[in-house]
Parts: sequence; structure tokens; C-alpha cells
Amino acid sequence: MKKRLTGFLTAAALLLGSGLTVYAHTPEQERAADALNELGMFLGTGTSYELDNPLNRVQGITLLIRLMGMENAAQTGDFETPFTDVPAWASGYVGYAYEYGITNGTGAHTFGSDDTITDYMFLTLVLRALGYSDANGADFTWDNPYTLARERSVCLE
Repeated sequence: MKKRLTGFLTAAALLLGSGLTVYAHTPEQERAADALNELGMFLGTGTSYELDNPLNRVQGITLLIRLMGMENAAQTGDFETPFTDVPAWASGYVGYAYEYGITNGTGAHTFGSDDTITDYMFLTLVLRALGYSDANGADFTWDNPYTLARERSVCLE
């Protein structure tokens, strides 16, 4: 799974951009979205990819679960979370990620579904999915995943 996630990380990073500022999307982002779409990993909204909008937390989790090849497990599993702000379509993805320690919420009962997911937040999710821990700074810290990612050649800049 590490090779699969690392290989697709470049395309996902192109989609995220910096996650901090919204610009018109680039041809590279369009090509990355098309490539991920052909693999069934980035489906868009049914009318477009909406690449000019920042990716939110539920979209980021969904993208990651698809990159991991675990979409079927997420959609068919029976997962529980304490979150009250996850849309029904995303509950399986968020539930899977929560169950396997890939994601946390922004509060006791909130996931922050509509909050923008930044590049470092997405990279933190990727590292957790790869089995690294940010619990008590074990392998890295959630707000600075780049050092470990560079050491492990997970981060492509």
C-alpha cells in the first residue's frame, strides 16, 4: 500500500495546491484530476471537478480512502463516529478513517466537514494511513509532517 499511496500522492498534491489560497486551476491540475478520475479516485461533483474551490475535509478523506483502494470497505462497513456534522454521503469514508486512526475530529462531536484541508493536513492523513503516528509526537507532529515525509520519500515537492 505504501507504493500505491506514494505514487498517487503527486496527483493529489497537485489537486490540493497550497490549500491556503484559491486560484484558477492549472492545466496540470486538470490533467491530474482527469488521471485520478479515470482510476475512479477523483469523481468530482457530477458536473465538474470544481478545481477552483479548495478541497474540504470530507473530500480529502474520500480522496485518501479511494487512493488506498478501500472505497468498497468504507461504503459497505458499519462505522460509528461521534461526529454530527458529516454529510450522509461521506459517513462511510469518515467512519473508516476514524475507525482506523487516520483522522480525528476538530472537536468532541465535530469533524469540520466543510473546513478546508491544507496540504499539511492531507499529508498527515497520508502518513497515518501508512502506519506512522503523531500521537504524542511519536513519529511526527500533525502540524509538521514534512520532515518525516521527506525522510521517507513520501513528500514530493
